Amino acid sequence: AGQFADAKQYLQKMAALTGEEAASQVSLGRVELLQGNFTPARQRFEGALQKQPGHLGASIALTQLLAVTGEYARAREVLTTARKAHPNSIEAGILETELLIASGDTKGALALASELVGRAPENAAVYAAQGRALVAAGQRAESVRVLTAAVRRLPRSAAIRFELARTLAADGQNQAAADAARAVLEVEPAHFAPV
Repeated sequence: AGQFADAKQYLQKMAALTGEEAASQVSLGRVELLQGNFTPARQRFEGALQKQPGHLGASIALTQLLAVTGEYARAREVLTTARKAHPNSIEAGILETELLIASGDTKGALALASELVGRAPENAAVYAAQGRALVAAGQRAESVRVLTAAVRRLPRSAAIRFELARTLAADGQNQAAADAARAVLEVEPAHFAPV
């Protein structure tokens, strides 16, 4: 609702009442990000990690912020620490896959994406990440094959269908891409994804 000052007051009171200092710092940092205040947001996320090293929410938020500012090496450090503390976090694994793609390590991205698919075969996001890793590695046809199989496995997933549509479009298969995009809207009529 854009009531940032009220949100900050509420989150500060919540922190005082619950003792959840790290979690409240992450929430306050997210409010700072909504306001476009990168430096205070980063300070809050880093502060949360000082209070609770490896805190998953703070680690993911800081990693995302660092990636936006192009600090991939630091982002990987933060995420590596978080993954050691939370080895079963699929969300952290997917984020690391994206970082590996962004930094050009497609081999690492492919290996991690395959591992995540093996660990969470009912999670649509892991297939979308695997599809993006394959495209980054120049394996569009394999990405189409993997994503098509994933659609059969999880037919109600708009995320997988959207990734398939993007991959088909990148491969020049315009009619198939349009069909896949229409299928996204059939599954989720209000689907919206950033370009």
